[in-house]
Amino acid sequence: MTVFQDSTSKKNDYFKKDFCCFVVLFLYYFSMKVKVYFNLHRKLFSVVDVKTGKVISHSLGLSLNDPEFRVQQGGRRRVLREQRKNVHAYIIGEQDLSYSIPSEAIETTYNPYKYNSFVLKHNEQPLTKAYKTFLQVKNNKGYIYTLL
Repeated sequence: MTVFQDSTSKKNDYFKKDFCCFVVLFLYYFSMKVKVYFNLHRKLFSVVDVKTGKVISHSLGLSLNDPEFRVQQGGRRRVLREQRKNVHAYIIGEQDLSYSIPSEAIETTYNPYKYNSFVLKHNEQPLTKAYKTFLQVKNNKGYIYTLL
């Protein structure tokens, strides 16, 4: 007995497999732990995979869950000594798909010449951890908004 198989069903099977692989990779990419810093040359946020240490993308805006704000003090001392910026401050967290900045988010900043850590802009209180962070580029400047 011969069974004839429709060629479209084979195509659908391949599509399903490819689509499933795409979804898995998409979810992996957007749920992986990343390190983010503002790239002064590109005027974008550079997104680095924590596991590999390689830049995986550049972004005008993104959000992070459970962010940790880190400043390497040796790099900060070098900035103060040489009066030239280098990458020594970044935010580590899990990249999130949602990206609407809520009105209750607090602006956060870091300036190596003024502070030794990230601070809340309105009261200059040091910040090391938060609930969620939103990063956005406006007029070639990086802005950070945080939910505590």
